[in-house]
Amino acid sequence: MILISGSNGLLGTSLKYYFKKKKIDFKTMGSENSNFNGDIKNNFFVEKTIKRVSPKIFINLAALTNVDYCENNKNLTYKVNTEFPEIVLKKLKSNLNDYYFIQISTDMIYSGKGPHKEEHPKPINEYSKSKYETDKILLGYNAISLRTNFFGKSQNKSRLSFSDQIYKSCLNEKKIHLFRDVQFSPVSFNTINKVLNLIIKRKIFGIYNLGSKKGMSKENFGINLCKTLNLNTNYIKPNYLKKMNSLAKRPFDMRLDTSKLEKKLNLKFTNTENEIKSIKSDYL
Repeated sequence: MILISGSNGLLGTSLKYYFKKKKIDFKTMGSENSNFNGDIKNNFFVEKTIKRVSPKIFINLAALTNVDYCENNKNLTYKVNTEFPEIVLKKLKSNLNDYYFIQISTDMIYSGKGPHKEEHPKPINEYSKSKYETDKILLGYNAISLRTNFFGKSQNKSRLSFSDQIYKSCLNEKKIHLFRDVQFSPVSFNTINKVLNLIIKRKIFGIYNLGSKKGMSKENFGINLCKTLNLNTNYIKPNYLKKMNSLAKRPFDMRLDTSKLEKKLNLKFTNTENEIKSIKSDYL
């Protein structure tokens, strides 16, 4: 049995849709609209659910991800982003010999010049530090962490993805400001779902980057998306992280070196431009 936490988020909603299409059985746990409803900050609820379900595979998508909120709420951030997965790991290990834990981490663990390799993390805010602490913990278990960033058409009616926000703004002829000085290398929901399916079959352990090749600035991402979807690019306006007065520090370059995962899974990831093109049919 597969048990998913954080299944009502952007990636979780997409993954549920993908699993249903592939006829892959799974259950969910979370605060609401799940098979097992409860507070993941409640250790008793978490342990009781793991014992009851005895999942052989646990996919953790639950996290506090608002970077500025995390900066102001350190204890809560670590409770959700670090302590919760650690409790799950401990309970899985005590219940089963052949358990497998999949953690979705973040490209924000890196800062400095990319593309970044797995062995050179440099978290600079409470959010990324909490995710990095989890990465270190899971090395002692049958587990994998995927450091990634994703986009695509949201299956969640109440939440827009990064690409949704761009699409909606340009479609409605409204300006959207995107960072010219921030680079990343995200993958589509479709790519990450396929990789997760493959990883479930292979059961590889450790820490891996999952991203597209080359990468680009967030501004160029928006321009490429609009060109792909035949929208006017004039509504995309440049913004600069270096001029922002944010509460939490943010990295300028989160591009990922994916060679480790490519070698392990014997596959090749495409470049960011092609990842954008791959979602065209979802929007048009």
